[in-house]
Amino acid sequence: MKEAQDLVQSTRTRLEQLVRNIKEHKADKESVKAAHKFIKEKQDEFRSRLEQMKTKETTAEEESLSPGDRVFVENLRTEGELVDYNENTDSWRVQTGSIIATVKSDLIKKIKTQKPEPRVPSGVNYAPFEDVPMQISVRGLTAEEAISTVEKYLDSVSIANLETVYILHGKGTGALRKAIGDYLRTHPLVESHRLGYFNEGGAGVTVVKMKKS
Repeated sequence: MKEAQDLVQSTRTRLEQLVRNIKEHKADKESVKAAHKFIKEKQDEFRSRLEQMKTKETTAEEESLSPGDRVFVENLRTEGELVDYNENTDSWRVQTGSIIATVKSDLIKKIKTQKPEPRVPSGVNYAPFEDVPMQISVRGLTAEEAISTVEKYLDSVSIANLETVYILHGKGTGALRKAIGDYLRTHPLVESHRLGYFNEGGAGVTVVKMKKS
């Protein structure tokens, strides 16, 4: 698990640095295109390496045997439960019904059991490029809080390579809408923005189109 967590963290750190560089240098479309190409390559590399690690972990788990495991005993053509292991003879005592038999390890196959996906410790996401919502709500926040939230959100949106997203700020006095609009106007990753159409939430929503490759 630690290897997978380290891979997630290092990949996300590199991509976040890339996004910061784009923003700091007011990148043009060509730079954004190159950045998105790099992100796509990192996505493919990440998924490939993660799949390799999962396969490795699964294989290791299937090969390991422990007391209590359900197994299939090939020479007896039956299932049983491992009792204990004798290292000197490389054999297991296996309980099959009311009978306990001694069986060589190479005649025992572990029975796969359906297990839930391993839970990732809090703060670690196995998919740093996905699961970014298409919208975010900043209603009830101050202008400063909203802009900080939107900034982090758009970084994730850029990494996930989403094209259009929605910022829900509500109508109110219009101050929050204006602050967000002013911020988006100079954002290097934003192609354009507009208020939502009637069926999108009207003036209570800002629709953001990101720069694409």
